[in-house]
Amino acid sequence: MFIELLQRHLAVGSREDALRLVRLDRDFWNIVSIFGTRIPKAVLPGARKVLYCPFDDIESPRDDGAAVGAGILRQVFQFADVTKPGALAVHCQMGISRSTAVCFLIIARDLQSNNVPNFIEESTRILLTIRPQANPNLLVLTRGLELLLPHAAAAAAARKVHQDYRFSRNPAVD
Repeated sequence: MFIELLQRHLAVGSREDALRLVRLDRDFWNIVSIFGTRIPKAVLPGARKVLYCPFDDIESPRDDGAAVGAGILRQVFQFADVTKPGALAVHCQMGISRSTAVCFLIIARDLQSNNVPNFIEESTRILLTIRPQANPNLLVLTRGLELLLPHAAAAAAARKVHQDYRFSRNPAVD
């Protein structure tokens, strides 16, 4: 979907959605491919460029699994910058939790850098337009927003987004 405010095509979804995108539109989509530590990487022939991001769908760094780190999120932001204005798609296994959080962060960072007022609320609106079944991962939101906002503000914004009633009706299984 072309997002006028971002001046780029943006998509978020499951592994199967990403495979379908690159099959239909060869050499069009740049892909952020999120995969768990127990799941092999997606093979995405036809993608323009791919950034592989290995981390599990956990809500706390104390949970069993590999938590997302600030380093991975910085790589995502750099990838989004380098591929702009090209089409960008973010996927994880189910397209519900990790990928939607990462997509939210890409949108929020772009809107913030363009001085869009209420960029958190606008990012939520755009994400729900692209992926109505989104339920962004709280840990990913928090770690990513900490790269954009002071610590306390990032934590508060992440909780507010995560608790938004439009997301809470969606299952968080990814």
